[in-house]
Amino acid sequence: MFYLTKINKTYQFRLRIPSDLLPHFQQREIRRTLRTTRYREAKTLLHKFTAETERIFTLIRSNTLPDDVLQKIIDTYLNASITLFERQRNREPIVADPRRQRRVQDGDDLLSQVIESDEGFDLYQEMIDNDIAKSKRFLGRRKGQEVPQVVRAADMFIKKFNLNLGNDSPEYAKLCNELLKAKIKADTVNNEHLNGNYDTDYDVERRNRKQSKSLKELIGLYEKDKMDTWSDPSRLQSTHRQILHIIGDIPLDTIDRQASIKFRDALKEYPAKLTEKDMLTPWRELSKKRTGRLSEGSQHFILTEFSTLMNYGKEHELGVKGSPASGLVGKKEDIQRVKVRTPYTAEELQRMIAVLARVDREKEPETFWLPLLFTYTGARANEACMLRCADIEQRGDVWVICFRNRKEFHQKTKNGKDRQAPIHHDLVGLGFLKYVEAQKASGKDRLFENLVLYRGKWNVYYGKDFNRTFKRKFLTGYSEKQLTEKDLHTFRTTMISWFVQRKDLATVPNISILQSIIGHFEKSDLSTILGFIQDAQLTITGYGQGYGKEHEQNELLQLLDYGLDLSPLLSSCLY
Repeated sequence: MFYLTKINKTYQFRLRIPSDLLPHFQQREIRRTLRTTRYREAKTLLHKFTAETERIFTLIRSNTLPDDVLQKIIDTYLNASITLFERQRNREPIVADPRRQRRVQDGDDLLSQVIESDEGFDLYQEMIDNDIAKSKRFLGRRKGQEVPQVVRAADMFIKKFNLNLGNDSPEYAKLCNELLKAKIKADTVNNEHLNGNYDTDYDVERRNRKQSKSLKELIGLYEKDKMDTWSDPSRLQSTHRQILHIIGDIPLDTIDRQASIKFRDALKEYPAKLTEKDMLTPWRELSKKRTGRLSEGSQHFILTEFSTLMNYGKEHELGVKGSPASGLVGKKEDIQRVKVRTPYTAEELQRMIAVLARVDREKEPETFWLPLLFTYTGARANEACMLRCADIEQRGDVWVICFRNRKEFHQKTKNGKDRQAPIHHDLVGLGFLKYVEAQKASGKDRLFENLVLYRGKWNVYYGKDFNRTFKRKFLTGYSEKQLTEKDLHTFRTTMISWFVQRKDLATVPNISILQSIIGHFEKSDLSTILGFIQDAQLTITGYGQGYGKEHEQNELLQLLDYGLDLSPLLSSCLY
């Protein structure tokens, strides 16, 4: 019995496992979140999940041998048969146990002695030809299970792969017949090798296969070549481990379009938040025990990196055939959701001032100064957190904060370009410049030395502390939804909104200057301000292209006035 259930507005697929199949499962029901709140979409996914589970039930009931497992068995048997024959001819060790090897060696010596003479060679080759002809007769009658050598191999592989195949089942007969085909091919290749022909189709394919790198080798080469250019190496390395965990370390020439689509589909069921230790367990087994799944954004990121790897492998001729990942990644805009942010009100900012007045500036300077910097510069979180003392400069009679893109100092701006923001007179009055000078005098390089770098960013831990603790002190009584709409980026939205709401200041030239201060507008910024800002972006010419506009920027920024009472902060000023 299957049906839809709804938990927290999200539909789930629920299926009761038939009683005869319960020994194959660890639970009595199969539950999967459909990750949608729309009924029509849930119905569509329900049909997909139902068909898949019915297919699995049918496989279990019919003891079906999966095609991928069958192919792996055949490849293993074929390669092992040919390799073993070559080692016997060359009297190379076959087993690690010395006693067993001595017994095997006696047989190998006899084989070598036989084929070393012309008469013995002809007799041996005739024996192989007769054996091939006999095998073909059995195969013609589909009687592979009557060949003792094939039956022994089939039983060995059934045990090795933990297959549940009865000796009388059609799947067992299929396995034996496929193994018989592989035996005929191995004997044919061995016969050719005896005559000195190492250019058979099998040999050519093996040589080509060896030229193809494996997925793990590709990742190793790619990381060695590109890691120095990554701002967040640990995230990309983690993504590469996820790709390997799903696909496995297979030859690149086996990754075709079908394999890529299968990988994309697997990401939808791949468990979230796996550790390196978890990845020692097959991911499908983990997905049965864990309910968390990758977000759409994470899936998109992994698919993009997979596509990049395939392109790199093709460009460097490492064995990738065609363009297996072409068109696999959809547009990021299709899955991005613009976060709704409500600007801080003057009352909320005033309550924040009251909280800041209780902060110990000497022990936690970042807790005190960063909210003020966000409020009066509109800077993004990481841009303010990454500042160094040398980034505070005086240009003529104007003090500015320089947001620089400097890889050696782990500084990165949104679009990779440097820009500047004048320092507001309220910040000067609160002692910001004196704080900077004190940091320089004590030999400090970074403006906020308590902040630590994490995955290429300085704002991660500060942002968590702000959202979990600090903002709740001045946004008391707010619901979780309301709190979600107020974060570090909201300061940026607040500053933009202030200028736009001033009709005397909201002109195209002024908006252009504003953009040169805070950087390019994002979707979440545009959603909170007037529509003409998008038009204003198209008219920007000289602004935002570097330095030299200090006075125009300063004249505009000094007009910013939230109407706040900063006296509680002045009374606790250290400088």
